[in-house]
Amino acid sequence: MKTLNNLFNNSLAMVAIAAVSITASLCLTSCQQDDELNNIENKVEKNSIATLTFAGKVADVDSYGMLVPSFTPKELIDAGFEYSDLLDVKIGDKISLHNVPFVTGFNEVGVLETCLCDYNAQGKMYGFGLLHGNFSERIGGKPGDKIEISLAKHHGYEDTWKVMKSIYTPNRNDYLSDEVFANFRQVRTSGMGDGVLYRSSNPLNPKDNEVRYAYVDRLAKAAGINTEIDLADTMEKIGKYRETEGFASTYCPNLVDAGNTIALGLTADVYSTTFMKKMGDGLRFMVNHKPPYLVHCNEGKDRCGFVIILLESLAGATYQEVADDYMQTLINFYKIQKGDASYTLRKSLSVDRLVWLLENVSAVDDYTNIDWTGKDPASVNLQKAAHDYVIKCGLTEDECMRLQKILQGR
Repeated sequence: MKTLNNLFNNSLAMVAIAAVSITASLCLTSCQQDDELNNIENKVEKNSIATLTFAGKVADVDSYGMLVPSFTPKELIDAGFEYSDLLDVKIGDKISLHNVPFVTGFNEVGVLETCLCDYNAQGKMYGFGLLHGNFSERIGGKPGDKIEISLAKHHGYEDTWKVMKSIYTPNRNDYLSDEVFANFRQVRTSGMGDGVLYRSSNPLNPKDNEVRYAYVDRLAKAAGINTEIDLADTMEKIGKYRETEGFASTYCPNLVDAGNTIALGLTADVYSTTFMKKMGDGLRFMVNHKPPYLVHCNEGKDRCGFVIILLESLAGATYQEVADDYMQTLINFYKIQKGDASYTLRKSLSVDRLVWLLENVSAVDDYTNIDWTGKDPASVNLQKAAHDYVIKCGLTEDECMRLQKILQGR
């Protein structure tokens, strides 16, 4: 009887072990199936990201030479694309671009690099741009051309974008002073006469410079500005600004009426013959009008940044002074700090390239093949480079010398 009981108990134990084994096997199979399902889902997700595509066309070419697409930033984002993605782009039948960053500011790429920009992440200014270059002239594209976008690498530009992100607010309370908010300051580099040259954002444009413009106007009055060099606007645009309801500027419009403002309507391509010819008109206007001068574009950042480098260099500034003054604008707008990662990278990709190219203007003709490694902006003879650029702009040697003396306060 005891033996039967033992057999019975052993049988129960074997059944229990078998049951556990079967359960474990079923559990393992289930887990494997779940893992396989997850892998499949991940593959589908990765594949769907990898094969993201979007199509549209060129709706317009703006005054900067930027290609404005027919679709909005929201449509692109709703389709699955994200800021910092790298894109492959085809425009028309001939243009094929690879690894174009999708960013929120043109200053998030280097000088003479392309991007697809949703400016300030607001969709107000949006398109394919070439920093300090004219996209439509140097790369191509015209209204009606088909645009095909595909994802090259999801967040492939993320590390750089996080450091270079260029979003700012139009709220005065977010800035330390009226001057910082307006990006208004006197240029005080070596060789520059006291009270001769000022730089700022736009004192006339309530559209692209929002509430800042009225602050600039008041600061221009306080500085006693006599002559305004408007790099961004035409006289027609200024007339439309002044008709805007609630237009708040009073001092700079008086300079316009007195014939002491020149409106150059420049693109951002500071090395093109068109830019240089118009810039020559602006420099000659300075020679024939009294300081203090106010030089500005819309934000006082890119076009203005280059022109101020030119004038500082002509007067006798050092490389370090030129770099510090250029970077102060980016500190004002983006609240970066001197020496941090953003400051260092921006300086390398922006001001250092501009300084080197001031002495090597012809290199821009083959800009896609410039190897930026080893280029030393501190070795540039700034004053000679500025002189040569001014002569290329069409000024005579006498006009160039007169401009230099005026800037130096002589």
